[in-house]
Amino acid sequence: MTHRLVTPEAERSRRRRLLFSASMLFLVAAGIILAPVSAAEGPGYGGTADKLAVSWKTSPQPRALGEGALVAAVPQERLEVQGFGFRGRSDIALRVGDTSPAAHLTDQTGSIALTVPVAGDKAAPGTSVIAIGLTPAGTRRVLIGAVPPRPSGLD
Repeated sequence: MTHRLVTPEAERSRRRRLLFSASMLFLVAAGIILAPVSAAEGPGYGGTADKLAVSWKTSPQPRALGEGALVAAVPQERLEVQGFGFRGRSDIALRVGDTSPAAHLTDQTGSIALTVPVAGDKAAPGTSVIAIGLTPAGTRRVLIGAVPPRPSGLD
């Protein structure tokens, strides 16, 4: 049986390595636990603060069908557009595809949540949606999104 002689310097070195390893393990565990996880949807979550969130919305709107007084609920296609980072209570210009820009007002926090009616082929999937306004600091802010594919039942 052999005995190992441990010098005080070797013991200190072993403790330092053990302390360093424990510290690194703690930092990695804390980073995993405290890392921001974004499970929500919408602009600003998951690295989309510089984009518009665009989605389809249908609502039955009564329309006259034909020459008579016949009225039926016909689904009307609309886009929901959301974005933030603008100056509160300021004007923005919203443009869908090649249509002319429409003026809208942001809310007090500088966010937009708009429902925009669209006409037929003016909002094909992939069509650009652009919002231009001012930041709280007064610089120009441009947010860009795209029209998503239509959900089934909207064709």
